[in-house]
Amino acid sequence: MHSFFRAAISLAIVALPVLAPAQTPLTIGKAISSASVMLPVNLGVELGIFTKRGLDVKVVDFTGGTKLYQAMVAGSVDIGLATGSGMAFTAKGAPIVAVCEDEAQMFPTAIAVPWASDIHTLDELKGKRIGVSSPGSFTDWLATHLARERGWGANGITNVTIGNDLASGVAG
Repeated sequence: MHSFFRAAISLAIVALPVLAPAQTPLTIGKAISSASVMLPVNLGVELGIFTKRGLDVKVVDFTGGTKLYQAMVAGSVDIGLATGSGMAFTAKGAPIVAVCEDEAQMFPTAIAVPWASDIHTLDELKGKRIGVSSPGSFTDWLATHLARERGWGANGITNVTIGNDLASGVAG
């Protein structure tokens, strides 16, 4: 009888409606869907870390920082994860607040060329087209900065917007 009583109480508790605390909606935009520095937000969602803290997080992936910042200014995104080049928008008056985690060293970045390419050095990129994720993005800044550092002038390279998903990168 004693075990029957425990089973009945357990069943009654399971049958009670769960009164979960109200979840606060939060939309987080990522400039690049697969960048390793932006993946922890996906882990937080998948592991239920945000839910446990009362947040209903929706992650939205963009094809570059510029599109993310447009969404932030339009109010479609509450928090944006991107590279530091977007902080310039705050200096230009965009209604966003920039928060930065300072890195002593920039993460590895590369310019890929086809296997059979004639290009083997940075200087051989002069006059070439370089694929970037979007205008004003970190990759756009890097390519432009490379041309400036090498003294190639304003037309030393041509930045071509290709997006930042895997298919775009392979096609580029």
